[in-house]
Amino acid sequence: MKTTRGKNLTLEKREIQTMKKYMLLLPLLAFILFAGCESRLFHFVITHTLVGAFEVDQTGAFTEVDVFGPDDINEALELPEGARITEVNVEGAYIEINITAGNQADNVVVNADIREVGTGTWTHIFQNLNIDIQRYSNPQVINTLLPLGIALLNTKINGYVDQINDQNFELRLFGDSDPPGQHILLDVALAIRYTVKYDQCMEVPSGLGGGEPCPDDM
Repeated sequence: MKTTRGKNLTLEKREIQTMKKYMLLLPLLAFILFAGCESRLFHFVITHTLVGAFEVDQTGAFTEVDVFGPDDINEALELPEGARITEVNVEGAYIEINITAGNQADNVVVNADIREVGTGTWTHIFQNLNIDIQRYSNPQVINTLLPLGIALLNTKINGYVDQINDQNFELRLFGDSDPPGQHILLDVALAIRYTVKYDQCMEVPSGLGGGEPCPDDM
């Protein structure tokens, strides 16, 4: 039978261990209080994926469009206040499909374009991507991204995060079965992965090091 004395000894040991932990923290707290803080510049990278969703239910050639705006980018990134964007880069893209009951196409050739809403000019992101539905496995990486389309996408994302452009843009997915004219019944996701690099000045205890001197204009 465990005695009350034994329980009290266990509690005393736990209290002593807890006190030791607090005592170890005291020098650090004292250092922070007396040394003060300083503003230091740090570099960060966020990776995110923009996904266009397309429901294809068409006999023969099809065209589907998805629309994006500033909130689709900024709310997903959740950049902290005071962050300064230094670089935006599209890193890659891939397609995922879900074959819906009733699909008759064994092979589909797809293309993707981008344009700013209100303009008439579409710019290619990729062309003539062949999808063998019978042998397909998710995801299918797109290895032939076209520079003009990617440059426009970079510009749109950068404009949103810098809050210098609020015009929506469209992604268009279009194509046909191969051979043409078969009934296509697919859910298609076009996923575009991009990174945002940004700088931020943060208050840290003086003398602890890390980061760089914070510039005067931040």
